[in-house]
Amino acid sequence: MKLRIHTQLPQSTIAAYIHFLTFTVGLTIFGCLFFILPHQQISVFEKRKLCSFPRFTSQSLFKGSYTDSLDIYVADNFPFRDQLVAVSFGIKNHRGIQSDQVAFYTNTVDDQIPPSLDTASMKTDSTLAPADTAEQNDIHQSNGLLIYKGMAIQMFGGNRPIARQYANAVNKFYEKYKGQAKVYVAVTPTHGEFCLPDDYKKYYVSERKNIDSLYSYLLPEVHKVDIYSQLQKHKDEYIFFNTDHHWTGLGAYYAYSAFCTEAGLTPLRLDQMEKKVIPNFLGSLYWLTRDPKLKDHIDSVIYYKSPAVTTAHAGKSLEKMSKANVYVEFAKGVNSYGVFLGSDYPVMKVETDVKNGRKAVVIKNSYGNPFSTYLVSNFEEVFIVDYRYYNSSLKKLITDNGITDIIFITPTFSANTKWHVSRVASIL
Repeated sequence: MKLRIHTQLPQSTIAAYIHFLTFTVGLTIFGCLFFILPHQQISVFEKRKLCSFPRFTSQSLFKGSYTDSLDIYVADNFPFRDQLVAVSFGIKNHRGIQSDQVAFYTNTVDDQIPPSLDTASMKTDSTLAPADTAEQNDIHQSNGLLIYKGMAIQMFGGNRPIARQYANAVNKFYEKYKGQAKVYVAVTPTHGEFCLPDDYKKYYVSERKNIDSLYSYLLPEVHKVDIYSQLQKHKDEYIFFNTDHHWTGLGAYYAYSAFCTEAGLTPLRLDQMEKKVIPNFLGSLYWLTRDPKLKDHIDSVIYYKSPAVTTAHAGKSLEKMSKANVYVEFAKGVNSYGVFLGSDYPVMKVETDVKNGRKAVVIKNSYGNPFSTYLVSNFEEVFIVDYRYYNSSLKKLITDNGITDIIFITPTFSANTKWHVSRVASIL
């Protein structure tokens, strides 16, 4: 008589085999897709440049930086990354108690230079460079970000000692060039100063008071441009984006009008320029938060083209430039704000058909891009310097080109941030 022994695996063991096979098959498929699918250079969802494949050197291998770079490269380029990141943000946005009108975030956007940006390889033709990466380090002037009725409002924290350092840097600059050129300071308030609800003002430092304080530290001979009053007159108009930390072309126009008043110039009227619209713009503050309330209040980038005839060149320095455009009209999507100048070039030179003997240099960050486009109507030449990237001699630029007007333009956030002030001081 033969005994037959029937063995049956426990259910827990079968489940373990299924989990193992599922994990192995999934890992194999994703591994194959990693090599088969094309890799993106830019994440549209995160609005940043993705890591490229690292260059191998024996030194980087022994230091460990090569393998670290490989890890970052894989993390930035795994299949369906944007879709998975979008799902992650969707889950976060639906946790807890939701409000139809208000949401608060502790992070914010700053125009600080991306540490990964290689200015040596920056394009200087008419194409759009990748959008700036938003840095979150050492932003002492911010108290967070409020979403209110579909508007993203950065909560200004202010930092009077740093604002005073900004004023002192400009004063030193004036002392160096007095008698050669007039110096103008144009500090602009942001969205929150005009749109913040009363319940949240206790978390907010008055930008008006901060600007007044900064201006009080400037020498009497330095021209203070009163942008605040102009924007306050038009606060109910579309002067700031709902979803982006910049101002609109209209907001920048009112700042240009304020500058012309201070500089003894006649501003071009809006009806003297060609109005154009780029629809469907979701800006930096949407991509930072992915808040669905912002997506319901999508922006348009409206710009006004000056009738002045211009020829523009841009690059790392005046010696290394190629053809550029004052308006890059094919800009669209997340890069729509790039219609103003096309990119944050270290330096741009614009020659115009205006003949009045005046030549300007604008020292700015990206907030100054739309403002600069209006100046071509009032100056023979406009030099546009981005202090975050410019490493050449500003003294040589001013002296060799017979500059008559030097314009510092910045939002309050930048004028109250140590990194920005140190960059302004360093190029002076």
